[in-house]
Amino acid sequence: MLDLLLANDIDALENQRIDEAGLAKLSAEDRQKAAELMHAMNAFDRQLLDRAREDLEQFARKAWRRELTSAELDRLMAFYIDSRLQGAPYDMAAKQSVRAILCSPHFIYRYQPGRNSEEPYPIEAHGLADRLAAVFWDGIPDEQLLAKARDGSLTDPEVLADGSPPNAGR
Repeated sequence: MLDLLLANDIDALENQRIDEAGLAKLSAEDRQKAAELMHAMNAFDRQLLDRAREDLEQFARKAWRRELTSAELDRLMAFYIDSRLQGAPYDMAAKQSVRAILCSPHFIYRYQPGRNSEEPYPIEAHGLADRLAAVFWDGIPDEQLLAKARDGSLTDPEVLADGSPPNAGR
């Protein structure tokens, strides 16, 4: 099926039935490529794919309290694409990715991967933003705090020694 998409053989593609067994044979990367190529045939569907990517990235960034890697976003989009290929409308397909976001340990726990040592270690910037927001506002980091985490200024000792919480007027 991927060969048909790459060749833009629309007549052959229309005669090809997309089923779960066929999707299971494709890798996640090929499923994403196949879905993107299929959606390229229809401008409206392509807009929905772009909108889904933006919406899921924004929601996951807030839910996980940090920036997403491109691989994480691709995995979330695979849920959406698989659902769309099976005929689900936009909202139902997006719910599949939202479920994955909400079931992730990145949402459930204050999570800092790769730390199995009992020795003290410096916290990464997004983890610090998450903890500051929890302490000062009993909430999640806002965009201003996340921007400071992204640009690295949040972990600057002089900024932290200032003593005033970021966004003190919140």
